Amino acid sequence: MLGYVGMLFALCAQDAHTVAHPRFEGWSSCKPGSWVGVRKETFARTGRTVWDITRRKRSGDAAAVTLDVETVKQNGRTGRRASKSTERIPATYTTHLTHEDAVVKTGVETLELAGRRLRCRWTEEAYPNGADARWYVRKTWRAAEIPGGIARTEITLAGRPDLAEVVTGWRREL
Repeated sequence: MLGYVGMLFALCAQDAHTVAHPRFEGWSSCKPGSWVGVRKETFARTGRTVWDITRRKRSGDAAAVTLDVETVKQNGRTGRRASKSTERIPATYTTHLTHEDAVVKTGVETLELAGRRLRCRWTEEAYPNGADARWYVRKTWRAAEIPGGIARTEITLAGRPDLAEVVTGWRREL
């Protein structure tokens, strides 16, 4: 007998499907050495935290892209800390979410990033989050000129800012 949790897990697994990873597409056409710098801010009850992140392509093939990641984290409580890591971005991933679950809006907008004006395609996806019907809203601006393809991301939860990430610089090796 599976039990309630086992049955729920089995039902969720049936709904899973594989989709193309949007960041893989943006990095796969770049040569090693291409990089993007972003400033990421998270907002929580304990305060605002800022990360300055540089992602540099190390290698890639048809299955995945590997990036070297340098991160500097800053917040009022812990000060400034630096770290280095490696990130593997697969060509595809499995998800339970579908566009049928979301309220989706799209458009085109010009953003100024790192002193350059870029015409970006944006997508806003709103998903109901839990029984209390709070909304998780993710808006992503994409530009082909930027390694990784993502120019800006904003996430709100129940109408409150939760995360913002914006490109601060880049170089694309072709």
